[in-house]
Amino acid sequence: MLYITQKLHVNDPHFRTPLGEFFLVKTFQLISSKMDSKKPETTRRERRPKLDIYFAILNAIQQEETDEGVKPTRIQYASGMSYDKVARHLKVLQEKKLIIKKEYYHLTEKGHKFLAEYSLVKDFVDRMDL
Repeated sequence: MLYITQKLHVNDPHFRTPLGEFFLVKTFQLISSKMDSKKPETTRRERRPKLDIYFAILNAIQQEETDEGVKPTRIQYASGMSYDKVARHLKVLQEKKLIIKKEYYHLTEKGHKFLAEYSLVKDFVDRMDL
């Protein structure tokens, strides 16, 4: 850290030093990420749009799907999100009828259609370099 010291002249007798000087030393801490080389770089990910999150969850279900369905923890690992966020999004996807929950999670026909259509849109955006 970088410290800057500034002398302030004070006429108050309480600030007199034994040498008879009349000043108070005030230290300011200068905080700057450029000047503090020991500060770790934050590697915070950019927020994902909801449609990308829905795509990741539905894609995880499609990739991991068995006859029994997909457990929420498998969806969590495959989509790269915390369990509480996955659980919240799974409820929304159920309300939108993109997935159903029997014992575990399954894609509906609407969910399969969303994956196909959204994949086309993502490919188009990538090709256009947008």
